Amino acid sequence: MIRTAKAEEDEALSSLAMRSKAHWNYDAGFLEACRQDLTYTQQDISHHAVYVVEEMGQVVGFYRLETRENELELSDLFIEPSKIGQGYGKRL
Repeated sequence: MIRTAKAEEDEALSSLAMRSKAHWNYDAGFLEACRQDLTYTQQDISHHAVYVVEEMGQVVGFYRLETRENELELSDLFIEPSKIGQGYGKRL
């Protein structure tokens, strides 16, 4: 199921983004440098188009769209590492 993200999912989405980024074997220093960019606040979620995909009630991925020059742009897409390669990114 794909649905609009809830503002109160900010911490869960931030954690998922960090796990997903770490899946690609970036070193700890790089991941720490990414932390701020991969931290989603309730305001971020409320002011952007953020959608999650769920499996059995659990969020397994999400994406965020931003408006740039009157167009929507995919700015983020993260999938739970254990679910990468199972078609969730394609569904999103």
